[in-house]
Amino acid sequence: MRAILTLLFLREFEKLADMQLELMRLRREIDSRIEPHPFREKDFNMSNPLVHEILMHGKRIETGGCQKITT
Repeated sequence: MRAILTLLFLREFEKLADMQLELMRLRREIDSRIEPHPFREKDFNMSNPLVHEILMHGKRIETGGCQKITT
């Protein structure tokens, strides 16, 4: 079974770990394959190895006002 990498762009939140745990709790009700990765807008840049991988090899999906990039 393949994970579904999901990026969430949030303007601001206090603790990354707390936000990720909350998102993981929420995803259980939807699909356990979802792997949430919250990012502050200001932290989404090429110096982050995960961001670099996503921007270089991910696929952009645009749906109704939302943008998604999948890997």
